[in-house]
Amino acid sequence: MGQSPISNVSKPEILSLTEPELTELLVADGHKKFRAQQVFQWLHLKQVFDPAKMTNLKPEFHDYLRERFTLPEFKILNETRSPSDQTAKYLFEFGNRQVESVWLPYENRQSI
Repeated sequence: MGQSPISNVSKPEILSLTEPELTELLVADGHKKFRAQQVFQWLHLKQVFDPAKMTNLKPEFHDYLRERFTLPEFKILNETRSPSDQTAKYLFEFGNRQVESVWLPYENRQSI
């Protein structure tokens, strides 16, 4: 079986793409324009990074996303929430690195 033509090309990091950039790449690969909006919403609004969990996309499209793009690989190792103000502290693992972050909810905004 021959190699996919996209396997020889450097894979863009999907989270670094704007919606218009993602649309351009998907359309160039023969996909419908609305697919980019669906994927962008999964990634940026729902914060779902595993294509298999993108339930309105076909399994074949999940495979395409894995082959075509570099997808984020991280885990939440620990989450601690303050009962008084709902502040949350997270410990993330990105590959072989760990990063701590704090989420601060305010009345009219949020901060990380």
